[in-house]
Amino acid sequence: MMQKKTGPKGHSVALRPCREGGAALAKRLMRWAVVACVLLLLAGCSPITFQGVNDLLRAPALDQAQDEIRKALVAYLGGVEPKYKFPKEGDWRSFLLLADLDGNGLEEAVLLYSMADVPGAPAEKGTSVYVAVLEQQNGAWQVTQDVQGLSTDVASLEVADLLGGEGMQLIIGYATANFNAKTLGLYTYQNATLAEQHRLEYSRYEIGDFTGSGKQELAVVSREDQNLQLLYIPVVDGAFAGELAPVALDSNFTQCTGLVAGQTHAGERLLVVDGTSSDTSALFTQFVYYSGARFYTIDDLGTMRASTARQNPLLLSRDIDGDGVVEIPLRMGENAIETIRGDKRLEYVEWMDFTDPEEGAVYRQYGLLDSDRAVYIRLPDEWRNAVRILDGENAGEWVLQNRLSGATLLSLHVLEQSDPEPFGYRLVPGTISTYLRTHTMVSAEARETIDMLLLQ
Repeated sequence: MMQKKTGPKGHSVALRPCREGGAALAKRLMRWAVVACVLLLLAGCSPITFQGVNDLLRAPALDQAQDEIRKALVAYLGGVEPKYKFPKEGDWRSFLLLADLDGNGLEEAVLLYSMADVPGAPAEKGTSVYVAVLEQQNGAWQVTQDVQGLSTDVASLEVADLLGGEGMQLIIGYATANFNAKTLGLYTYQNATLAEQHRLEYSRYEIGDFTGSGKQELAVVSREDQNLQLLYIPVVDGAFAGELAPVALDSNFTQCTGLVAGQTHAGERLLVVDGTSSDTSALFTQFVYYSGARFYTIDDLGTMRASTARQNPLLLSRDIDGDGVVEIPLRMGENAIETIRGDKRLEYVEWMDFTDPEEGAVYRQYGLLDSDRAVYIRLPDEWRNAVRILDGENAGEWVLQNRLSGATLLSLHVLEQSDPEPFGYRLVPGTISTYLRTHTMVSAEARETIDMLLLQ
């Protein structure tokens, strides 16, 4: 389910997407699949995917509105149909979104497009991405802004209420074709004008409540002189502040792969930064604390680097138990699980709380990671060091047994897509024909604990 708060003027403000129930997710995916097909027919481009669509945005309604928006842009471009640019990352994967950008209660349309290699396109358009904003005027869509973007491709597209009531702000991640360099553009839209507020080279950005303000905020990890730094985008008196105070991150970071807001058990706010290491390519984690006035790090880099190191890129930090404290997942034991057939990538994972320097690493949760499917399966605490994995009947399948009794507890099954869904089996998230079976020897209490989470 999506964590939400109610913003000004009734906006639904999503902090970040997390898990959805199976039935709700299936209904949502079915709805967006229909939208994707319509967009595909209109755009003539590659297939569109939607992943946890941000509730701040709504897809164009299945009526004349979407086609009218597209035609309005084509007319503005002199009758030339552009190439629409689809974001490659993030929660919104369409070239078109509708959102109330200026806070007047009416939605504007935002389209991302390019005229590169389009017959009849104006030469001055070049290869850049363009951002077109349209409003409804006298019942018809009109282009009010047509702004050149910051690169040739689009990494992400998002809106957020960062100013607390002055409409929604537009956040676009631009990228080169090979994604070697990414630039973040932060825009406001007021009085029919799209204004660039910040332009930052970035490795990753995140929207959340980082200071305990109860509002949406923006944090960006960028690069400065080959080292990564954290930039918090402050808002003062309802406007973006011009001066940013960077916080230098561990010099061993080569890339930021995760950025999530959390807190310590004492209630101190912090940002948890995951990244890859320059010397081993392993993941490790660093904390950036918030004092109430500024963000800062403490001199524990060597300790954190060693104690949080892990090799699997799926093992990103997150609040795994929903208590507000971000846990760090570590492989349990030195090696991955090996079976006779050797056709699986499995490992036991423990989620550890490192937020109390006096306590050190504190165990919070345990489970099994199936890297082939990017799925983490939570297991009961009493199963720690008491179970074993064996090969299942077919390739890629496995069986989890009680180590002492040999009783089968869980099993993973890959079925034919045409097979009916077996009674009592649970579909593995992110798959269409892989199921988890909980066997009769598992207690009712243990069944309540067992859960699956897609880590991608």
